[in-house]
Amino acid sequence: GFRGSVINVSLGTQNTRTLEMAIESAYNYGIPMAAAAGNDNVDVKKSKYPAPCMYSDYLVCVGASDINYEKAWFSKYGSLVTMIAPGKDISAAGSGGDSDRVKKSGTSMAS
Repeated sequence: GFRGSVINVSLGTQNTRTLEMAIESAYNYGIPMAAAAGNDNVDVKKSKYPAPCMYSDYLVCVGASDINYEKAWFSKYGSLVTMIAPGKDISAAGSGGDSDRVKKSGTSMAS
């Protein structure tokens, strides 16, 4: 089965029936799902691209925090955001080779 599986998505799209069905299917199979909230500093409910956090009953919607554990200035917010996690100036792999590191920010880094 899907034992030990987790789905993590970072999408900038409008809600579609296909997306809704995929999220509900993962939920019905017992697969935990996290989604990046987005980076345009607005309430998720008022965003032009709220998906997939509009389905917050089925997944964890993750906003970004800064080094002081406060909401990062860019992170979406609101009642659909389940939690925040570090998402500002996160060390990530770069494209310049095995030892290349870069600093990235965004709710994708948090989720």
